[in-house]
Amino acid sequence: MFPVLLILMAILGLFLDARLLVREPVLDALGSVAPGSIISVFDRLLLHLEQQPERPLSAGILVGVWAASSGMVATIRALNQAYGVVEERPWWRRRLVAIALTLGCMLLAATAMLLLSWGSVIAEAIARRVGAGALFVQAWRFVQWPAIAFVLLFAFHLLYGYAPHRRGAPPGWLQPGTLIGISLWLAASSGLKIYIANFANYDLAYGSLGAVIVLLLWFYVTGIAVLTGAEINAQLEDAGSRQQECGSG
Repeated sequence: MFPVLLILMAILGLFLDARLLVREPVLDALGSVAPGSIISVFDRLLLHLEQQPERPLSAGILVGVWAASSGMVATIRALNQAYGVVEERPWWRRRLVAIALTLGCMLLAATAMLLLSWGSVIAEAIARRVGAGALFVQAWRFVQWPAIAFVLLFAFHLLYGYAPHRRGAPPGWLQPGTLIGISLWLAASSGLKIYIANFANYDLAYGSLGAVIVLLLWFYVTGIAVLTGAEINAQLEDAGSRQQECGSG
């Protein structure tokens, strides 16, 4: 999470106001489902980045991609277990897949950030270019949320389709487990937010470590949601293959 955020800030800062791009719209959108303690951790991190002098892209980006891909390697191991497959790829190929998935998720995250923060500005520029009126801009404000939902669906499709060691082509991207995994993640994040806000005070019990504990809890429920969706897809795919075998037999 943190290496990806740092890399996105560095790369987007080459072309756009990355501070405005991340701190305001993205943290506000994340705050609608995530607990406030998590938002404060991200906000302090971004504030620290703002206070650092500007530096060109360097080998630190490569180190950040490698560190972020380590988390993806762990995700690959977990999804292999969810789908009941044995990892037969050599370590270097598994690492390359993890790096490719990390870069793909980073691109999707950057796209979601652009839609959240600059969607209206882009729509106004297009409207002026093609001579459309204010109705086009209003329509875009409604369309951008389904577009962001599609980005989230595609991110889950990348994980479920290409992270486990599959022998054939991945199934279609719109699967029941994918929809359930996303819905479960949104529901679990909102439930954790309500629980932290009304029933638990980790800051009082653990001091400055309270925000870190809440962040780890959020990562934990996120992992459960992702793996639950994968388990559902795996069971449905297995049932479908058994039906095909019975039909052919």
